[in-house]
Amino acid sequence: LNVVLKIGDVNGDNKVDGTDLDQIKTSFGLAPSDPRYNPNADVNGDGQVNNLDLRWTRLNLGLQGN
Repeated sequence: LNVVLKIGDVNGDNKVDGTDLDQIKTSFGLAPSDPRYNPNADVNGDGQVNNLDLRWTRLNLGLQGN
């Protein structure tokens, strides 16, 4: 059984770690029109990068797919 992580894996490497948190922090509070905005950092898909995205990522911190 292959598991692919989706919630919290911002950079697509199939694991949730500090790199993902860093990418969320880089886009935190930015509008989608800002060139520094990373749409992958909006892990819950609500159109903004905020505390909810950090929370979801922290909940999955340390998980890894296979």
